[in-house]
Amino acid sequence: MRNLRRHLGPGYTEYPAKRIAEFFGDKLFKIVMWIVCCILWSGVYYIAIAVVNMNRTNFMEGAQPKTNMELYLTPGSLGVFGAGCLILLYVVHKSRRGEKRVRKENPRYQNAALKRPKK
Repeated sequence: MRNLRRHLGPGYTEYPAKRIAEFFGDKLFKIVMWIVCCILWSGVYYIAIAVVNMNRTNFMEGAQPKTNMELYLTPGSLGVFGAGCLILLYVVHKSRRGEKRVRKENPRYQNAALKRPKK
């Protein structure tokens, strides 16, 4: 006897709203992760500024005492902080974490298991 199973067509399984929801879900996840990474980066960077400030006052003779926030708000420091956030944006954008779509396999690596040398 033939198998008479019925399948849903692409009209039911691949509707436009599903693709839009997956797209915005992926992008929203990446934006939230970028914000979280920038918050963590600002904490790490502030600790690094505190270490630099401590070493600056201990090892440089005649250095004017400054608070960590004064050093944090200098133009060079804000440039380094901004560059770090941009690097994090690039890394989070290029990562595939949180994406729901299936990655198409690269044809060069499809038969990688078959091409491995045997021991």
